[in-house]
Amino acid sequence: MANRLQGALPAGGGAVPPHARCLVGLAACPDERDATVRAHRTARCRRSGLPWRILSDNGPPWGTPHPPQALPALSIWLLRLGVGVSHGRPHHPQTQGKVERCHRTRKAERLRPSADHDLAEGQAAFAAWRETDNLERPHHALELDTPASRSRPSPRPCPEALPPVAYGPGELVRTVHRGGQISDRGRWSFVSQALRGQDVARRPTPTDGVLAAFCCHHQLGELDLRRADAALRPPAPAKG
Repeated sequence: MANRLQGALPAGGGAVPPHARCLVGLAACPDERDATVRAHRTARCRRSGLPWRILSDNGPPWGTPHPPQALPALSIWLLRLGVGVSHGRPHHPQTQGKVERCHRTRKAERLRPSADHDLAEGQAAFAAWRETDNLERPHHALELDTPASRSRPSPRPCPEALPPVAYGPGELVRTVHRGGQISDRGRWSFVSQALRGQDVARRPTPTDGVLAAFCCHHQLGELDLRRADAALRPPAPAKG
């Protein structure tokens, strides 16, 4: 969502649903910190409903290039809201080509970095550009329709408070310690510091001694208890 512009123009956060190309939000922000992005994301979800999934890059606060902390606090928050989280491959901006194209057009047409911009001016320019892009500009990918004509709000309301994390009966649930580890029979396995204080579930896999670790509905990776270092590893690729 967040895209830093060089110079004094504040950071811009944009969200583009893939099916409609409608820019549901474009915010001028003083920074790209978790709290700033989370506040804007909450406001948008209350206006337009919760999305089913968000695709983002790996830059903070959305992600990190250093596994096993591929899910930072912002992603954990989204998972607890019931929003799926996906990240593009590192150094592959084409994974989010629609968003990159949107930002490129925005910068080229209206919003060049300038020392004269402040947050209010930046937001006013963003709002005017967003209205033009959504309501007036035809898109070839939409058979020359405007994005607003194809966009529909999500029927999923944004809750006022985070729902509790609940796992099924019989699942192996552990609370993540402040160092990012979970314990089992005196053995420690590192999961993620972003999950400290929260519960994760471990589920059997077809391989003996290997458990899949989950945060809510999202598989974090696998724990190979046959190894001396049972750190979280990427999940095995699906067969077939």
